[in-house]
Amino acid sequence: MSLTWFERMREATPPPPETDDITMLLAAWASVVSARQALLDETDRPQTIMPADRAITTTILACEQLWRTALLSARHRVGAQRIHMRQAHRYQRSPGAADL
Repeated sequence: MSLTWFERMREATPPPPETDDITMLLAAWASVVSARQALLDETDRPQTIMPADRAITTTILACEQLWRTALLSARHRVGAQRIHMRQAHRYQRSPGAADL
């Protein structure tokens, strides 16, 4: 039995990996984007969501929300790391820092 377009989209949209490794998260996201874009580029993709597809689309939307949350969290971690690095660099350059 072949999968419907929405079932293939669900398979192309797994939840994000449970990792703190931002590189791994972004690599997984790139794979998801590529797989989803291939489906969206199909000429025979559905133009409307039928009632039978609503449960699948709910699952897809839930995974998309998990991705948004994971990517936003990663963005905040990177931002915090950059701020701390900038502060440490500034501290190292401040007069008298070498005396401590």
